[in-house]
Amino acid sequence: MPFDSNSRKTRGPQLATVHTLDVRSKRMAANAKQGTYLGTTLTGFTAFVAGLYRGGGLGIVFAIVGAGLLLLSAAGFYKIKTV
Repeated sequence: MPFDSNSRKTRGPQLATVHTLDVRSKRMAANAKQGTYLGTTLTGFTAFVAGLYRGGGLGIVFAIVGAGLLLLSAAGFYKIKTV
């Protein structure tokens, strides 16, 4: 059976169509405050865990700062939800 390029197209997996976003597309349901508090959450969690891992005087400072950032972001998310 000789190689036929047309038969190969029908046997293989079909590629999905890629749709690009334009100005009229629906956007994600998030606002700038949510993004800010998400960044604060990630930074706070990273600092808290790094402080616990590091230990010692500097580790305690990182853990306290991280815990403070986590509390700040939780309060900010709560404030957004109740408004």
